[in-house]
Amino acid sequence: MLAGTAVLGGLLSLAPVSPAAAAPVAYKNCTALHKSFPHGVARPGARDKVSGRSKPVTTFRVNKAVYDLWCPARP
Repeated sequence: MLAGTAVLGGLLSLAPVSPAAAAPVAYKNCTALHKSFPHGVARPGARDKVSGRSKPVTTFRVNKAVYDLWCPARP
């Protein structure tokens, strides 16, 4: 069993997490994925590349497990 951590009001809490709860959800398609992650999913350290005066997108969700499930071939 894995232990999850949460910080609430300055207190650290360790709670057991089952492997099934820790596994990423397998979405049926991209539309279903975007309902949970409207601005997309990225790996840790990801940055949006923009040109000109455009501002980079920063509202995507960083979730390595979901990203790896949906983009296994990308380095």
